[in-house]
Formats: sequence, structure tokens, C-alpha cells
Amino acid sequence: MDELFSGDGGGRGVKKWGKDPWKIKRQHYTRHVLNLTKKDKLAEAAEVFEHMTNAGVYPDTAAYNILIAGYGRSGKIKEAFHLFNEMKKRALEPSNHTYSSLLNACSNAGPPAKEYLLKIQEEMERRNVTLNGIATNAHLSAMASCRLHEEAFETYEKMSSQHLSPDLHTFGTLLQAASKDVRGGLEKAQRVWSEMTTRDDITPDALCYNLLLLCMREAGIPSSMRKPLPEAAKEEGEKEPRTRKVVSSPPRGVLAADAKEIATFALPSGHKIHLCLGKWGERWLTGEDTLGLLGAMKKAGLSPDVRTFNLLIGLAQDTECVLKAMEEAKIPPDRKFWIATIRSLALRGDIQGAKAILAKWELGEDQHAYQALAMGCVSMEDGLKLVEEMETSGIRPNEFVFGTLVGNAAKHRAFEYLTALLKVMKHKEIIPNATILQMLERAADNPPASPWQLKRHQGFKGYYTIWKTTMCPE
Repeated sequence: MDELFSGDGGGRGVKKWGKDPWKIKRQHYTRHVLNLTKKDKLAEAAEVFEHMTNAGVYPDTAAYNILIAGYGRSGKIKEAFHLFNEMKKRALEPSNHTYSSLLNACSNAGPPAKEYLLKIQEEMERRNVTLNGIATNAHLSAMASCRLHEEAFETYEKMSSQHLSPDLHTFGTLLQAASKDVRGGLEKAQRVWSEMTTRDDITPDALCYNLLLLCMREAGIPSSMRKPLPEAAKEEGEKEPRTRKVVSSPPRGVLAADAKEIATFALPSGHKIHLCLGKWGERWLTGEDTLGLLGAMKKAGLSPDVRTFNLLIGLAQDTECVLKAMEEAKIPPDRKFWIATIRSLALRGDIQGAKAILAKWELGEDQHAYQALAMGCVSMEDGLKLVEEMETSGIRPNEFVFGTLVGNAAKHRAFEYLTALLKVMKHKEIIPNATILQMLERAADNPPASPWQLKRHQGFKGYYTIWKTTMCPE
């Protein structure tokens, strides 16, 4: 490494550098670190950085920023914050680039980085740091990844007072945050989409359309958007759930029976798409709205990708419409698409149709496919039959498949179904994960009001108490 900076007897080296050889040495080291981080050679970059310090050429803020940014892009949050703390010990002043890189590290590390994000927020507040537009977007992205949804929208609201103008990345990040908000994300997504599409200086790209579809499929629906269940449905909810009736696809542009329009999104093309909610909580887009969204993308010069169709198949009433559009776009369906199709059919009650897809495309060894199929098994008969069929096929159901079945049974307060699932898990020695235990605890701690259901709840709770000591002895 020293040969990069030593003279060779021919007049080159430190003497030729003139009055400030250390500055030139620092620039050479820094450039070398930058080149290595661009190639994702972080271990080598860290070695050069350490050699730089050992050689008495102390890194400046720019050099620290480069290596912190490299760690940030890779989600190596501990290394990034170690450098940041070292930087402060050397009395170097962090810049917007420094904070942006640290925030990117939090974003790429995801929810486990929440503690680090809170620390950097406290640091910025203590130092009274004013972030620029790039760093603010990084801050929004970190909050979205760490599931601080409300905080992300509060930060967005403050942008105008800080004379910062949101850009396409800002709105994309907010849509991402809305998609993960299980309480009221859909309402937030409506507002974000409306604000983005009414601006003259911003045009949604293909990623924004994908994020919009993700919000339609995943974002939480606030109570103000939901319709009250009819009395018949309420009575049914107090009983063990029956096999769900297959929901047929109505004519294009016509709502399914018992469906209610819950959200409207205006597209730049002038078309409005309407998201509908069915009786069982399934979300719908009519065939007309599916084509309207794809048409809006085409008009804007945007091409849908396989991710677009993976999301659409989970929403569109007319699956043939989506398959035809994929064929026209010359995008072959992949494994994720068919799993999304299985999920969509299962949620609509078409278990047999979902199983036909699973068999046709040879997904019988894919646990994700069975987990998607399990989403439609709301009755004990369907759930136990699925487990039996998996065993017959030589597939051992994992905790995620059982987690989906337990979630269905708990949601419908089907206590006999829950007890049956616990017995099967014990017999097959399926160790429950934290999510399953949380759902079971909630079911056990919330007895029903109905007297006849109370007896079933007591039976479930008694068995669960014994089951837990056996399956989770610690």
C-alpha cells in the first residue's frame, strides 16, 4: 500500500507534491476508498481506511462519509455507526451527507435498525441539524422501513415549512410507508396519490404505480372506510366458519355482490379506479379498472413489469384480463405470479381453483404456495384437509402454513378449529413462532360474549395452557 505514495528516486513522490503533501496523500487514500466502495469491496476499503490512519494521514469528513455511505448501502448499520462515533471523537463535524448515509443504513437494515434510527434522530435534534432534500428523503425512507409510519408523515408535513419541495422519491417513500400501515394506510395512500398526481412538476413512474397497487392490496383499512356487516354475517361470525362460497367474477365494470367501494384513485390519464371490499375482506378491482390502470401506464410511456402483474392478479376480479395483458406485454408469468394467483383464488373461496393452479405449475413442493392456499382455509374442514394433503404429497407443513391457518381460525373465533390445529402441531412437533403465540394469547385472553361460544373458548383455553407448557417449556 505504501508504494502508492512513496517516491521512486525519479523526482516523484512527496517532494513533488509541494507545500501540502498530507492533503494530497489524503486525497489519494480517499479516492482509493471510494473506488473500492463502488465495487462493494467494503473489507478492502476498511483496510485502506485503517492504513490511512496508521500512516498518520487522518481522514476528513469526506473520507468518513464515503465509507459510511458504503456500509449504508449494504445495510451494515453497526459498522456505519462505529465510524460515525469515531468521527465525532476526532471532533469532525458531520454533514448532511453523513446523516443521509446513516439514515440509508437504517433504511436498508429494516425494522431491526429502529433503535439506531431513534438514536440518530436524537443526535440531529440535539445538534439542531437542518436536513436538505436528499437527506430528508433518506430520513423518510428509514422511518418507512422501520415502521414509524406516523412519524414519516409528520416529517413530510414539515417539509413545506423547511422550504423543501417533495419529489418523486418522496412520494414513493410515503406510499411505501402507507402500504405497511396496518391501521389506516389506505387512507394515507389516497392522500399521497392525490397530492402527487395534482402537481405539475411530478409524473408517477412505474414504481409508483406498483406501490399504489401494493397499498391497495396491503394497506390497513380504517374503520371509517369499512361497512358494517349485515346481521346474517354477524351471526355467522359467532359460529364455526363454513367453507367459503366461491366468489364469481361479475361482468366488467360491475361490482361483486356484497362488495363496497372504499377508495378511489384518480389517474393522470383521467381514469378513476375504484377499490372495493367484499364481505370476507377480499379487495377487488373490476376488469374495467384493471385495464384503466394499465392504459394509464401505457399513455404515460410506462411499461408494466412482472411485479405489476403479481400485484394486479391479487386484486383483479377478472384474472383472464390480467393474463391477456401479460401476454400482450410479453411478460411470462413466474413462480411468484402463480403463488399470487393461488392467494387471490383462495381468498375468494375458490380453493379447488387454487389447487388446480398449484398442480398445473408444479408448485407442490413450495411452502409459499401452500401458505397462499392456506389463506382461504377459513373452515376447520378445509384447514385440516390442506395439512393432510401436504403430508400425502410428502411436504411437511412449516410454522408459516400453520400460522396462516391459526390466523384464520382466530379471526373467526373458531375455537374448536384452533384446538384441532394445536393438536396437529403437537403431533407433528411443529414449534410455534412468536407470531403464532401472539395470536393464540389474544384468542385465549379475549372470551366471547355468546354463552355457547364461551364453553368452546374455555375448552380451547384449557388445552392451550397445557399445550404451551409442552411446546414452549422455556
